[in-house]
Amino acid sequence: MNLPMNLPRDPENEPCDAPMDRWAMFLGQTAPIGWAQIEPFFARGQVIHVGSSLDLVEVAVAVAEDDKSRVADWMSAGVFGLLPTEIARHWVSDTADLWGVVVTPWVLVQDRSPSDKPAA
Repeated sequence: MNLPMNLPRDPENEPCDAPMDRWAMFLGQTAPIGWAQIEPFFARGQVIHVGSSLDLVEVAVAVAEDDKSRVADWMSAGVFGLLPTEIARHWVSDTADLWGVVVTPWVLVQDRSPSDKPAA
């Protein structure tokens, strides 16, 4: 699998001594990403949409730590889940301000455009 150059290969498996270390690691690996980089992962069903009301780094840590309770809460609120086709179409045709981070096998993506409205 070819990951975009500005995203890490497998950050959650790098050694971390404390939860803050993992948070700092994901913060350092969160970067702007374009649709061209996301599209192959979207085609494989590996893109997770993170609503703008959430902290992308905090979400990455929760996913890496398999925090089922928090993830379930976000899914119930509609602010976390597989990228819907409607949003993907919008990102293809728009100049969205997309940021991403890899939590293998997922690519977590958030639109930070001022026009992006939280889903819940």
